[in-house]
Amino acid sequence: MKKNKNKVLVLLDLNAPTDEIISYTAKLAEEINADYEFFAVKKPTEIVNTDSQLSAMRSINRDYINVTNKIKAIVAPLSNNVKVNIKTSFVNWQC
Repeated sequence: MKKNKNKVLVLLDLNAPTDEIISYTAKLAEEINADYEFFAVKKPTEIVNTDSQLSAMRSINRDYINVTNKIKAIVAPLSNNVKVNIKTSFVNWQC
Protein backbone atom coordinates (compact mmCIF):
# COMPACT_ATOMS: atom_id res chain seq x y z
CA MET A 1 0.00 0.00 0.00
CA LYS A 2 1.39 3.38 -1.02
CA LYS A 3 1.49 6.00 1.71
CA ASN A 4 0.83 9.59 0.71
CA LYS A 5 3.50 12.07 1.73
CA ASN A 6 2.47 15.12 3.73
CA LYS A 7 2.68 18.51 2.07
CA VAL A 8 3.03 21.99 3.50
CA LEU A 9 1.60 24.81 1.40
CA VAL A 10 3.05 28.28 1.98
CA LEU A 11 1.05 31.23 0.70
CA LEU A 12 3.40 34.12 0.02
CA ASP A 13 2.89 37.84 -0.27
CA LEU A 14 5.95 38.76 -2.28
CA ASN A 15 5.73 42.36 -1.07
CA ALA A 16 6.33 41.40 2.58
CA PRO A 17 9.46 40.01 4.27
CA THR A 18 9.42 36.21 4.03
CA ASP A 19 12.69 35.06 5.60
CA GLU A 20 11.12 33.85 8.86
CA ILE A 21 8.23 32.16 7.08
CA ILE A 22 10.64 30.26 4.84
CA SER A 23 12.84 29.10 7.72
CA TYR A 24 9.85 27.99 9.83
CA THR A 25 8.43 26.10 6.88
CA ALA A 26 11.72 24.31 6.25
CA LYS A 27 11.95 23.27 9.91
CA LEU A 28 8.34 22.08 10.00
CA ALA A 29 8.67 20.13 6.76
CA GLU A 30 11.84 18.50 8.03
CA GLU A 31 10.22 17.50 11.34
CA ILE A 32 7.15 15.91 9.78
CA ASN A 33 8.99 14.57 6.71
CA ALA A 34 6.90 16.59 4.28
CA ASP A 35 7.32 18.31 0.94
CA TYR A 36 6.52 21.98 0.74
CA GLU A 37 5.35 24.28 -1.99
CA PHE A 38 5.34 28.05 -2.25
CA PHE A 39 2.37 29.78 -3.81
CA ALA A 40 1.90 33.45 -4.67
CA VAL A 41 -1.24 35.08 -6.07
CA LYS A 42 -1.66 38.43 -7.78
CA LYS A 43 -4.74 40.19 -9.02
CA PRO A 44 -4.90 40.46 -12.81
CA THR A 45 -5.19 44.24 -12.46
CA GLU A 46 -1.78 44.28 -10.75
CA ILE A 47 -0.21 42.70 -13.83
CA VAL A 48 -2.09 44.05 -16.85
CA ASN A 49 -2.50 47.80 -17.25
CA THR A 50 -3.47 48.04 -20.92
CA ASP A 51 -6.36 47.07 -23.14
CA SER A 52 -4.21 45.57 -25.88
CA GLN A 53 -4.21 41.77 -25.82
CA LEU A 54 -0.62 41.55 -27.05
CA SER A 55 0.59 43.99 -24.38
CA ALA A 56 -1.35 42.04 -21.76
CA MET A 57 0.34 38.78 -22.81
CA ARG A 58 3.75 40.47 -22.66
CA SER A 59 2.99 41.83 -19.19
CA ILE A 60 1.85 38.43 -17.94
CA ASN A 61 4.95 36.74 -19.36
CA ARG A 62 7.27 39.37 -17.85
CA ASP A 63 5.56 39.10 -14.46
CA TYR A 64 5.69 35.28 -14.61
CA ILE A 65 9.47 35.43 -15.06
CA ASN A 66 9.87 38.04 -12.30
CA VAL A 67 7.77 36.08 -9.79
CA THR A 68 9.60 32.84 -10.56
CA ASN A 69 12.96 34.56 -10.07
CA LYS A 70 11.80 36.16 -6.79
CA ILE A 71 10.67 32.81 -5.41
CA LYS A 72 13.92 31.18 -6.50
CA ALA A 73 15.90 33.93 -4.74
CA ILE A 74 13.83 33.53 -1.57
CA VAL A 75 14.21 29.76 -1.56
CA ALA A 76 17.88 29.69 -2.63
CA PRO A 77 19.28 29.55 0.95
CA LEU A 78 17.19 26.43 1.61
CA SER A 79 18.30 24.69 -1.56
CA ASN A 80 21.67 23.89 -0.03
CA ASN A 81 20.11 21.74 2.72
CA VAL A 82 16.74 20.68 1.34
CA LYS A 83 15.53 19.88 -2.16
CA VAL A 84 12.93 22.45 -3.18
CA ASN A 85 10.64 22.17 -6.20
CA ILE A 86 9.37 25.50 -7.48
CA LYS A 87 6.07 25.53 -9.36
CA THR A 88 4.56 28.71 -10.72
CA SER A 89 1.15 29.17 -12.28
CA PHE A 90 -1.12 32.02 -13.21
CA VAL A 91 -4.89 31.82 -13.06
CA ASN A 92 -7.66 34.17 -14.00
CA TRP A 93 -9.40 34.44 -10.65
CA GLN A 94 -12.63 36.38 -10.39
CA CYS A 95 -14.69 37.05 -7.28
